[in-house]
Amino acid sequence: MQLDVDDLPPELWHHVLEYLPRPDQRTCRLVCRAFHGLATAMVFDRVVVTFGDWDIWDAFNGETMEGTVVTNPDAQAQREARTLAILDHFVADPWFAGMVKHLEVHAFEMDDGLKADTTSLMARLTAAVRTLRQLHSFVWHGQDPSLPLTLVEAL
Repeated sequence: MQLDVDDLPPELWHHVLEYLPRPDQRTCRLVCRAFHGLATAMVFDRVVVTFGDWDIWDAFNGETMEGTVVTNPDAQAQREARTLAILDHFVADPWFAGMVKHLEVHAFEMDDGLKADTTSLMARLTAAVRTLRQLHSFVWHGQDPSLPLTLVEAL
């Protein structure tokens, strides 16, 4: 006997998907239309975005750093592009934004080239936060850039 997705109610499938590791939950988004909505809500209920050079933070590792840290500007640019794409997607897609319940921002050592764009980055982050109607928690890690007042007001 073969089990059809429609044989069980979505509530039961939700409980089944909860026990899967996150990578497997992401894969379930591709299985069928019924799983797409359930798994997408699980995968994107918590979103972490980063600003700045986390290679430096990783090098500190909680201890005094000796010598210089070699950073990877390409990796940093990719992280920034991914962060901006996520923020823009929140604004463009209210259905997607409605799934996010927890937003975590890691902000550390903005590159000199990106510091000029900090106002633009924060404006995009603020616009994205305004669209997160199901947001339950917001966590800000880091000091550079600092948490802007307009973002606090948007929360």
